[in-house]
Amino acid sequence: MTGSRGGSFLGSIGAILATLKRVLRRLTRRRSQAAVSEGDNATGAGAPSGSSYRFPEIVPAHWFEEGDEPAVWLRAYLTMGIPMTAEKHGVTHALEDLRVCVHVRYGSFTAPPPIRIVPTGGGKFARAIGAQRTFPDDVYLVLVTPVDSKFEGEAKAKRLLDSVAGMLVATLSPNMTYMRLFEHGEFVKEGRSLVPSEVIRNPAAYRNPDLTQGRLARALEATMKAPESLQNRVFLSARWLAEGVEENLGVDAFLKLWIAIEALALESTTKTKPLVVLLAAAYGKDQPWVNSNFKIDRLAQHRSNVVHNGAMPTIRGDTVRFLVALYEDALAAKLGLPFERRAEAFIGSDALKFL
Repeated sequence: MTGSRGGSFLGSIGAILATLKRVLRRLTRRRSQAAVSEGDNATGAGAPSGSSYRFPEIVPAHWFEEGDEPAVWLRAYLTMGIPMTAEKHGVTHALEDLRVCVHVRYGSFTAPPPIRIVPTGGGKFARAIGAQRTFPDDVYLVLVTPVDSKFEGEAKAKRLLDSVAGMLVATLSPNMTYMRLFEHGEFVKEGRSLVPSEVIRNPAAYRNPDLTQGRLARALEATMKAPESLQNRVFLSARWLAEGVEENLGVDAFLKLWIAIEALALESTTKTKPLVVLLAAAYGKDQPWVNSNFKIDRLAQHRSNVVHNGAMPTIRGDTVRFLVALYEDALAAKLGLPFERRAEAFIGSDALKFL
């Protein structure tokens, strides 16, 4: 890879992605040599000569919805292993069916300042705006896709860019996405940026922590007394639980939380009976009651539809909270801890209606 020039290097992207039928049927290639005024450099990339460049202008105009103010979501990565001799005007592949531009460019550029949400005490928060960031001459990958002007499609755009980034990793090298630098939304005509901050979870969605009951101590004691295989499963599943809760919403949260439940209480990805038996014993109910009220088999099938059939359903926030409660019940039953019937509160609620 290090011996190729920018144009021929990126040419391999087209050769590989063109084989993805029904997804990338029409792969078009164009060079972007647009230059804008020096004052626009805060939202674009500048070649070492001092000229400047705005990333949204590489997006074909016909990708935008008619009547909507053109806006894009873009993400930038530092690459590794691509020679500094890569073409300085940039090379762009416009993936027509996905409406994503894959842009590799040598140069320097600045990006809008990051925004962080910081606690100010008493459950209150404030915005903290950092300094504008300047990135030195190097080879960068920028992914750009249109979004609506209200940025209601931000989550969808991020998932799309995740998928394209993964394809670049799989077909070229993990060095294509060596380090994520930033991502933000931008209005094409105005050059005005919309910089995201961290997602703040609604604390009212979960119960308040009770530090007086020794729950953690009992759980750790029971875990360390368990056979080593169960210890490993508990700690592995707890990591997936934490990641799922942090993800908070959507298909990724659903998958991570189901993996947590699977690692803790299932014997395979297709057989849910061990979890049903475990919960039936803990609740003092029969297995049909558990399956009917907690939809265990349907949840497993839903996971399979996502992973194996490419389903992309909308996952409600209360569904995520139900999965957390289901994990808590399974953990308590598995370790012989006081059983608090967490999942029972969701019976008959909207959390499982999508099933």
